[in-house]
Amino acid sequence: MIRLVKLTVKPDQIQTFKEIFHSNSKVIARQAGCSILELWQDQENPQIFYTYSQWQSADCLESYRASPFFGALWIKVKPLFEQGAQVWNLNHVPSESHP
Repeated sequence: MIRLVKLTVKPDQIQTFKEIFHSNSKVIARQAGCSILELWQDQENPQIFYTYSQWQSADCLESYRASPFFGALWIKVKPLFEQGAQVWNLNHVPSESHP
């Protein structure tokens, strides 16, 4: 499953957010079931970031979200946001073969 999270960061906190993300990204990527973790920044509005992660299952993601590490990290980054996070959990839809 893919987890896409849109985060709108306060203008004066953009650099702090990037630093926190990059200093913790290796730990997040090593969580059980996480195979990809990326940070993307909107081209038009530098306040908008997206985290893109791929998880083996929803259970793996929920285990990470229930971890003490995630709780401590969320306490650090949440005050940097201008508005609440928007979250999407996505499943790949394979293309169908046509005869």
